[in-house]
Amino acid sequence: MASSSEMTPGQRDAYGQVPSEATSTSDITVEKRQTCKVFVVPLLVATLVLCAFLALYLCRPRPERFVPNELETLSEVTVPGWIMDLVHQAGDGNAVHRGNGLSDDPNRETLARIFEGTHVSGYPAGHAHGQFWILERLHSHSDKPTEEGLVELSKNAKLLRAGFLQAGFDFATFYHGSRNLFLGSILSGGFFYSRTDWLGPGIYFTSTFEHAQCYASDGGPILEVEVYWNPKNQSRYVKHKAHHSEANDVYLVTDPLVIIPISVTKCCPEEMDCM
Repeated sequence: MASSSEMTPGQRDAYGQVPSEATSTSDITVEKRQTCKVFVVPLLVATLVLCAFLALYLCRPRPERFVPNELETLSEVTVPGWIMDLVHQAGDGNAVHRGNGLSDDPNRETLARIFEGTHVSGYPAGHAHGQFWILERLHSHSDKPTEEGLVELSKNAKLLRAGFLQAGFDFATFYHGSRNLFLGSILSGGFFYSRTDWLGPGIYFTSTFEHAQCYASDGGPILEVEVYWNPKNQSRYVKHKAHHSEANDVYLVTDPLVIIPISVTKCCPEEMDCM
């Protein structure tokens, strides 16, 4: 008779199966963990690599965005027909009337219509005045402070400038010394012919800022302008004039229509020898 502490063959078989089942379950668990590692680890690595590339992309040095300058944008402006007609009339026989006409001259009125409202940025627009008003004040003194800064062109003046560029006109920068009393009229009504005509009828400019200072009295303004001309016949619009000055850089412009003011600077930052 078997002792109570001894197991029957059936018990031994059942007991012996337990370790086998436990081992099998453990193996399955290990396999699952290994399977998870196989998928999770590469996924984490891929995520880290992606984040690194994303960080490099966001922090990369970016090229400066190209911003077209003002002259380039003018090529896309739609210019009205009546202004394009003026572009093609520039330098014609009516130039003298635009530059020398009375305020009620239709050619002078058209010029004033173009530039009306043009002013130095930050200052109110002036008023166009006729020749008599200017002649009466040629020797007058004004305490009006000099306006300085970029010129804000009127809508029509901007369109005229665009018209010149679209018609293939060339241009260059010139300078003109004037007086504070006349600045508002010049900007809002256009230039008048010089009263002296010492080198012929027209408006006088220099190609250097330094020389223009000689013609800006009492701390007056120096206007920087663009002068336009048809490259097929430049002398019809602007001519170099031999001058006794050391600079010898005086130019005569025949039509105020081709003069676009750009900026105004106060004269004079330094003492000038204007011989």
